[in-house]
Amino acid sequence: RIPAVGAIVGTILDRIGSPRVSLWTSKRNPNTIVEENRVKRQRTLWLVLSLSLASGLTSACAHERGTGQRKRATTIAHQQKPLPVLNISFMLRGYFFAFAKTSVGIGGYGRSNNYPVPIRHRPRTPGVYLAVDTKTDKRFFLKFQAIRVTLGNSTDRMVYFRAQDSRLSIVQEALGRDGRWRPIEYLPHSFCGNSYHRLGLPAGYQWTFVAPRYHGSFRTKLRIRLIKPSGDIVSDAFWGSINPAQFSVKRPYHPRNVMDPYTN
Repeated sequence: RIPAVGAIVGTILDRIGSPRVSLWTSKRNPNTIVEENRVKRQRTLWLVLSLSLASGLTSACAHERGTGQRKRATTIAHQQKPLPVLNISFMLRGYFFAFAKTSVGIGGYGRSNNYPVPIRHRPRTPGVYLAVDTKTDKRFFLKFQAIRVTLGNSTDRMVYFRAQDSRLSIVQEALGRDGRWRPIEYLPHSFCGNSYHRLGLPAGYQWTFVAPRYHGSFRTKLRIRLIKPSGDIVSDAFWGSINPAQFSVKRPYHPRNVMDPYTN
């Protein structure tokens, strides 16, 4: 860009003329003519440089604007790319973890940072309920498509739930070809008595969980079940798909260390 500016300035200066020509062709004071020519050259030079700078800035802005638009388009396309669904051929271990200030047990059990929050939308009928949102943008393990599960207490009293190291007794179920509901997830069992405790869910509060959206060769209805001695609680059914092996196959589990009390 600099050589081009120099050529333009040279051309303009040649057209204006030099001080020597003006001295011989004009009857005015030579010093005045020299000063006027100097001022003209300075103004012309500033004009050319200003035009060049403006042109450069315009090009730079246009380039930046185009780059920004491309980046935004790439980001939007990336955001719109669907997340993968979980396609497996075995039963997942229970993953519904929660915790509360009102926890009853011997102590020494594992804890969770999933604390209860006030219920946002109370159901019409008071009680303990499970609700499923299949249109959530939550992610399972930050990678897979998910559904949001809510365990709420809309009664006027505290309700307690059994837990193992803060894992609640909640699993997904699927409707088999024989018309029976069967679990496609399982709850491991700890051989350590300290793992067992109870979690209290205050009146008007809820826990929220993220569960995987499964995908497989068998399209069927699914639901969430909370196993409770006083009576199980189930959610409304929703459509999905699984692999038949999820009804029965469990992968071998090996304790991670000497402090891991689980063998399945």
